[in-house]
Amino acid sequence: MNNETTEERKLACKLANPELRERSKELADVLHEYDEIEAQKKAVTADLGEKLKKLRAEATELADIVKHGREFSYVACTWTEDHVSGKRFCTRDDTGEIIETLDLARQTSLLS
Repeated sequence: MNNETTEERKLACKLANPELRERSKELADVLHEYDEIEAQKKAVTADLGEKLKKLRAEATELADIVKHGREFSYVACTWTEDHVSGKRFCTRDDTGEIIETLDLARQTSLLS
């Protein structure tokens, strides 16, 4: 009765010069490709980082609007002078709210 069995094992094998040159070329190719992909990764990471930064700024602005229930918009306003009170009023055209009051005498002295 024969108890011999055969198997394959991964063992060190000395390379001949042509095989060593071939492996050297393969190594150079792999390292070159690695460097190219690493450069692409950096570019993509920078691009995504910039996009994330813009989205964070937009989200922060929207969160502030939601938190306070208001946002800043350009609104037409009208200045009106009242010579009896000596005041000049800036009024929002959309609500009629007075948003600024100036003293006419002080304003005149500033312009002189």
